[in-house]
Amino acid sequence: GHPVLVYFTADSCLNCKCNAATAIEIDATRARIKELGVRVFEGDFTDGDPLIADELKKHGRRGVPLVLVYSADSAKAPELLPVVLTPSTVDEALRRAGQR
Repeated sequence: GHPVLVYFTADSCLNCKCNAATAIEIDATRARIKELGVRVFEGDFTDGDPLIADELKKHGRRGVPLVLVYSADSAKAPELLPVVLTPSTVDEALRRAGQR
C-alpha cells in the first residue's frame, strides 16, 4: 500500500554516487519521500551478490545503477528509471507512484 524506491548501487560505481548526490539523497527528494510515505531500499552490489545480479538481469541490466520505483498500486509494474538521474526524473516517478 506504499510507493517504494529501490536503488541498486556499488562502491565502485561513479554513476551511482552521482545519482545519490544529485537526485536521490537530496532535500527535495527526501521531502517527497516523506510526503508520499515512500519506503526506500538500497541494494549494495559491491560484492556482486548473486541475488542482486538476478534482479539486475530481470530488468535488462548487467550492472548498477538500477533504480526502480514501485507504485502504491501493487498491480502496476515498477518504473525503471534511467541510468543517469535528475532530481525531476526522480520526483516525477515518485509522484506517479504515489497516485492510486
